[in-house]
Amino acid sequence: MRALFCVGLAALALGACGPAQTAPSQGQGEGQAVAAEDQIVNFGADDAEMNAAIAAARKTLPVFWNHLRTKPGEPSSLKVGLATSNGHEHIWVSDIEAKGDTITGRLANDPDNLPGLKLGSPVTFTRAQISDWAYEKNGKLYGHYTTRIVIKHIDPAEAAQVRAMLSENPVESDAS
Repeated sequence: MRALFCVGLAALALGACGPAQTAPSQGQGEGQAVAAEDQIVNFGADDAEMNAAIAAARKTLPVFWNHLRTKPGEPSSLKVGLATSNGHEHIWVSDIEAKGDTITGRLANDPDNLPGLKLGSPVTFTRAQISDWAYEKNGKLYGHYTTRIVIKHIDPAEAAQVRAMLSENPVESDAS
């Protein structure tokens, strides 16, 4: 099975972390969806570097849940693996609400291979489907474990812009 990971500057500029809204602003104005030239990067299910990033993101999920609980309404999102006909598409989801093991949200990107779904579509998923998390603080994006791997495989100019948005470390030094 293959997994698709998508990265785009508009998606990262808080589209992947936008506050509660039907069409995430993606960092470009008041509730406007902005098209991005997203690059799709395929990773095999056995890709060690990507699997390590997913494991690290899952291990630090309590940091995300704490941020969501203590700073409601602030930009945050989860990357979720949704089943496709040939594997999974990992896509950012915002407007997160969790009740037990069931989590709901809205797609923060236009999917590549999820027929019937688009930016803003509601989705339901479980904790087991989470592959990454993100939130913004002081102009920097925290989490984004998988993004830190994906950018090694995209256009160098776009990768440099993405790196500039990311925090030095995925987890804040004072995160609990």
